[in-house]
Parts: sequence; structure tokens; C-alpha cells
Amino acid sequence: MPREPIVHFQRLSLVYPNGVRALDNVELEIGEGEFVFLVGPTGCGKSSLLRCIYLAERPTMGRVKVLGKDITHLQPSKVPYYRRKLGVVFQDFQLLEHKTVSENVAFTLEVIGAPDRDIKRKVPLALRMVGLENKANMLPTELSGGEQQRTAIARALINAPPILLCDEPTGNLDPDTSTEIVRLLTLINQRGTTVIMATHDAQIVNAFKRRVVYMENGRVMWDRNQGEYRSEDEKLVLLS
Repeated sequence: MPREPIVHFQRLSLVYPNGVRALDNVELEIGEGEFVFLVGPTGCGKSSLLRCIYLAERPTMGRVKVLGKDITHLQPSKVPYYRRKLGVVFQDFQLLEHKTVSENVAFTLEVIGAPDRDIKRKVPLALRMVGLENKANMLPTELSGGEQQRTAIARALINAPPILLCDEPTGNLDPDTSTEIVRLLTLINQRGTTVIMATHDAQIVNAFKRRVVYMENGRVMWDRNQGEYRSEDEKLVLLS
């Protein structure tokens, strides 16, 4: 019997109050352990799709199922508990500047009331995973952009979530650092975490050759394994 997808969008549409249709009848399944690139021009719906997974947005129509459960109408009181099953990494890092690397990573556990012994055990493990064990006592302003993003990834992984959502995580980084970050995400994926990454960086997608879901005007236009694409006049043409 086939396993249920870890994320499943069913006829999903999202229309904002100003009338902008961010998502239009999206049908998409993502399996456990996959690494998926969401690609497409600015405003195509990549980020909106991720926001529907972590319930920053509620769809206008359709359903979202995550980890086998329909979360479309999840009660607001249950959303914080649901989000513990997700790791989220953003383009702008969203680190607390007055806290050290270690304190930023620990903060995720502190807000859910984790015991001190768990925090002291898990934080060094997370920092070691992203190669920042020697930066634990530094402030974000003392780090490079790549090190700040690694801190954000460690924070997202501290609860060992089965799903990691990355919204343009290399958008503020140079090409070499971007490659390092995606290589790290690949290693995390190889350990069993499902990774869904929104990006418009053709070089990154072509280098890593994972599943590519191309979006345009809120719709899924292409979906292919080991896909590649190039940017031409704001269009992304799949080459796989």
C-alpha cells in the first residue's frame, strides 16, 4: 500500500483581500524524505505555498494535508503545537541581535518550555550539525551572512522536525556561500528530513539536480525529478 504524502495540496487557492490571486488550484504531493525546489519568477506563489504549510496564511479554497492530517482549518490554539513539527528558514535570517548564536538556537526550546537539561544537550548538537560549534558565544553581528544563515538553520532543526521549509534561504548570500548552505540542506535531507526550498537561483537548482516544481501565476506549471532551468526574459524553461 503506497504511503501517504507528507505534504499534500488539494485544489488549493489563495486570494488576498486586495484581490490578488496568489495560488490558483494547486495540486501537489511531496513525499517523505524528498528535497524539492519551488522555482519561478517573483510573485509566482512560491512563498505563499510555504506560508500555507506553516499556517501564516489560510487558503481561500482547497485543502492542505501535512503529516497525514488536514490542517486547513486547524484551530488557532493548536497552531503553535503544530508548528513544532516544522522548521522554517527565511531569507533575512530573523536572528535576535542581542542574543549569542547559542542563545538564538536555544530560544526555540525556551519558548515551548523545554527543560534546561534538554536545552543544554540539544543546542551543542545542533551547532555541531551546521559547523558552528566554535561560534556559540558570538553575536549575529559578528558573523558572516553564511554563518548567520547556518545559525537560523540550527534553530530550525533544534526540535528535529520532519519537515524543513526554506524561503529563499540564499537570497542574501553570495554564490559560493549559497552553494555551501544548499550543500548543508542536502546533508540534512540525507538524514531523513523532508526539505522544501523556494528559490529563483537557477545556478543552485541546476547544480544540485533535485525535484523541481515550477510555478507561474500561482499555478504549478512543471514538476519533474532532477530538473534544471534557465532564466530567460523572466521565464524559467525546464531542461530535464
